[in-house]
Amino acid sequence: MKKSQIIELGEFFLKKSKIIGAIAIIASLFGLFIIMALNTRPFLTVSQVVNNAEFYHNQEIQVSGVVEQLIGDEFELTDGDETIRIIPYNIIIPVDVENGSEVVVQGEFDALNILLRVYEILTYCCDRSGGV
Repeated sequence: MKKSQIIELGEFFLKKSKIIGAIAIIASLFGLFIIMALNTRPFLTVSQVVNNAEFYHNQEIQVSGVVEQLIGDEFELTDGDETIRIIPYNIIIPVDVENGSEVVVQGEFDALNILLRVYEILTYCCDRSGGV
């Protein structure tokens, strides 16, 4: 093989490896995007859950709403139209949870009793008007 043929062959493989590398990077980014999309759980409204109770039965969900009738560790979560009973499971309720608080709860939904056994309660930290 002549030196010029070896150089041409090397350039050919270099071009091919750049193309393969670019395809691998694009495929990796696409795969990462898909994994992130599947792992993201959007916050549902109380009405969405109640109106589609059978669909969410025994599912792990995140629900956003306003705390009402806080008695001990249990309370109701509402969006103004529908209500779900919230029962904390092996957690301590954050001290800033009170009637009227906006929270996001995560847990397993029981469609038969319209209740959510929650293992995480997130509170909003700041006033939406820009204050604290």
